[in-house]
Amino acid sequence: ERREEREVELAIRERERKMERERREEMADVEQARRAEMEEEIEDARATVVRGREREEASAREIAALKCQVDTAKECERVRAGDVLETCERSGQTMAMEEEEMVV
Repeated sequence: ERREEREVELAIRERERKMERERREEMADVEQARRAEMEEEIEDARATVVRGREREEASAREIAALKCQVDTAKECERVRAGDVLETCERSGQTMAMEEEEMVV
């Protein structure tokens, strides 16, 4: 009778150990899945940051190109204005010389 009781107790303990082992394995699986999900979220966030930086850099390049175009246009205007002024001055000098010749 005692022997049967011991065998039953051993069987119960063995069953409890098995259930505890299965529970730990399940918890480990859940933890591993949670970690994998977190790592994926972190990678997604990093990719979002990288895309944001790339957009900022592209915008900065576009702004620099536009500024360059504006500066170039301003310089062209200055040159044109200078050419017109110079042409007017030459024209004025020519007219003045012609008037002098007429007076003489």
